[in-house]
Order: sequence, then structure tokens, then C-alpha cells
Amino acid sequence: DDGTSFPTESASSPGCDPIGMVVIAHGLLKGGLFLCVGNLLNGLSSVDELRLRGRARAMWPTGVLFGVAALGLAAPAPFGLFLGKSLIEESASHHGHWWVAPVVTAVTIVSVGAILRAGGRIFLGLGSPEDALLSTEPDEEREVERDPRRSDAVMLIPTAVLVFAGLLLGLVPGIEHHVEHAAHVFQDRPGYAASVLHESVELEPVDSLSMLKLPGAGVVWSLVSLVGAGALAGLALYRERLLSERTRRRAHAWTSGGLRVLRGVHSGVVGDYVAWLTFGVAA
Repeated sequence: DDGTSFPTESASSPGCDPIGMVVIAHGLLKGGLFLCVGNLLNGLSSVDELRLRGRARAMWPTGVLFGVAALGLAAPAPFGLFLGKSLIEESASHHGHWWVAPVVTAVTIVSVGAILRAGGRIFLGLGSPEDALLSTEPDEEREVERDPRRSDAVMLIPTAVLVFAGLLLGLVPGIEHHVEHAAHVFQDRPGYAASVLHESVELEPVDSLSMLKLPGAGVVWSLVSLVGAGALAGLALYRERLLSERTRRRAHAWTSGGLRVLRGVHSGVVGDYVAWLTFGVAA
């Protein structure tokens, strides 16, 4: 040991460490949603939104978990993604990137609104039985038969565990400091090299939590996400009643090209999704 000091990135990256909180909570909630869809496939032999309209009313436990997970993705205070998402937004604003919070909120509204739309149509029978903007699932989905050996309770328990773990993650006392410290160690390359080549190096965790002020901008953006997602879901389900025919035709003309492109790239082939994921990570 020659006494060389290894600098850390704590002074230059405040607020970035809670990305780990977002990734973990998001993964748990999305995992719960995927299991909800699996419950639908097991119980009704389909996952097509239009074909299942109103048919899943009897599967209300799955519907409740589906709705709770969807709302959890909107990062309501103080649950789920709220802590990490708010810290990222506060950190971006601290560095002058004011546009990060509106962009993240817009993406949240669109994604959560789509999930709420599907849940409202499937579990509550809301909206029209036909929707020209939605594509039909492949026919092979309809050939899946219910397996009588699968218990509904056994399928619901892991679903509930994932959903509520994702919601309550941010409420565990002290977890933000542990995740923050672990993320800081992960991105401290000189410190990692020092601990491997020489000896363990103590790293001071970043106190980025001090930037989060409650109630503050994070709570406001959280409310905007929740209200916006609900409004978008309602508009998607009842746009024929809420919008004039002229407005719908104009909107369709503006979006039809983009929808064709999206449907083209969403081929359903696993290799295509791996390619897009690789491209996204590289970009």
C-alpha cells in the first residue's frame, strides 16, 4: 500500500444511486402484473383484452392485485417507486435538467394508463367491445385449456407477494441507505479496483436523501402521474363518447403511421425483442 487515495464519485453524482430502488420496485410490480396475466390465461384460456371484456369479473382477487400493481407503477407517495423516482427527479433538477421530471411523468402516464385501460375492460367490462387501435392476440392463445390441478390460491399467493413487496419496499426502515450505499460501491470503479488489488476501502455513502423534501415536487409529479394515467385510461375506453367523430378521425390520421410502425417492431418473436433490448442498452 503506497498510500494512494482513490477518489469516489460521490461528489459528482448526488441522487443517482436510488436508481436501484426504482429498478427493484419496478421489477417486483411488473412481475406481479405478469403473474396476473398468467392467472387470466389459466382461468379463461386467453389474454386478449377485447375477447376477455367483462369475463374476468369473478376473478376479482386477480383484478384487485392487477389494479394495485398498476397504480404502484405510477409511484404514489410514499409507496413503490416513489422514493427512488423522486430522488432521481430532484437530482436532475439540482443539476439543471428540469425536463427529466416531465418526461418521466409523461412516460408513466402513457404506460400506466394502458395497463389501467386493459384492467378496466377485462375485470370491470368498461369501454367498447371493439377497438380499432388494438390488435388481436394470436389464435393459439385460445387453445390453452385450464389445468384443473392448478389452485387459484397457489397462483394468487406469489402474485400478492410480488405486488405488495414492490409497494412496501420504500417503507422498509433504512433500506434506502443500504441500497444507496450498495449502488455507490457498484459505480465506484477506483474503489472497487482498490479493494480487489490492495485491501478493503471504506466508502462513505452519498447523502442524496437530503435533497428530497416532502411535501415537494415529487409529490406533485406523483399526483400528476396518477390523475393523468386514470384520465388517459378513461379516454381510451370511452373516446367515442368523449370525442367528436371529426376529432377521432384527425387523431387517427396523426397516429396511424406510428401505430403501424409499433406493430411492425412488436413481432412477438423473442429474438426481435432481444435485438431491440441490445440496441437500447447500447444507445
